[in-house]
Amino acid sequence: MKSFKLLLLLLAAGLLLQCKKEEAAPKDCAARWKIIKYTGDEAKVENGHLFMSTNRNDAFPVQSYQRGVTGDFEISVDFNNLTNPDLLSQSITSILINDTINGGFFAEASATSNTVFTQCLLQGKADYKYGLLTQVKNGKFKISRTGNSMTVEASSPAISETAKITINVPSTVTGLQIGVMLGASTNKDNQRNSVEFDNFSITNGGGKVKSDQFDCNTVIP
Repeated sequence: MKSFKLLLLLLAAGLLLQCKKEEAAPKDCAARWKIIKYTGDEAKVENGHLFMSTNRNDAFPVQSYQRGVTGDFEISVDFNNLTNPDLLSQSITSILINDTINGGFFAEASATSNTVFTQCLLQGKADYKYGLLTQVKNGKFKISRTGNSMTVEASSPAISETAKITINVPSTVTGLQIGVMLGASTNKDNQRNSVEFDNFSITNGGGKVKSDQFDCNTVIP
């Protein structure tokens, strides 16, 4: 009987240890996103998304960014539920990376109602992919760097091809800024556009920029 009781105790202890191993890792809720917006615009973490909305006729009235990515890296983010109130009010959403210290370059991956595109105007590079009779509501942006080469991509299930450019980045450039944004072109007054960002991920690289699943509030107050 004593041996049986001892066996039960050992089994129970083993189950407790297993439960502890399977506990979810603590959420990283450190504030990391700096918000730039106008009165009446929105940028907030809710329901597992970074939600943005605006009714302004402006390129990027709502911005959220982190600063300080270094080294070689790959960054990606999903965008979902990009809204366009009507054909004359076209939303544009983007991820943009730039050198805020030296002003050496900026590059972006973007989407509108029927287009995904990438561009680096300072190096004269751009790639546009259009859809016919389609509407871009969701997709993925990706930026990766290896040495002096940086590749920028924009894709959506609504468009068969991926917009992609590769640019030259000096090896001395460090501490880059990465941001996600929402704006509108030819926006009618009081027409509200919005987008949700999910699964912001950075692999490799160093610096201060961190991945974010938006499962808790990580906006800098």
